Amino acid sequence: MAQLVIEGTWEEILAQQEQLRGKRVRVTVLEANTPEVQTEAKNLLEFLGPFVGCIDSEGLPDAAKVEEEFGKIIEEKFSRRRAKE
Repeated sequence: MAQLVIEGTWEEILAQQEQLRGKRVRVTVLEANTPEVQTEAKNLLEFLGPFVGCIDSEGLPDAAKVEEEFGKIIEEKFSRRRAKE
């Protein structure tokens, strides 16, 4: 069964109550200080454009190399976030 995901403020969710009436729902309250990603990009390529080619590699990288590099990027991002807390 496909899931419908609706995200927004409580007021925005309530505005869709007719669509949800009679259905089981799950409410997850997000932290108020969760940053929202805002972009003027018109598509995914435009959004990711500055990141294309930022992984150092020679030739076409294999999947293990890509996974390793992305792991480093993600770990760096979350370690900076943890340091702020």
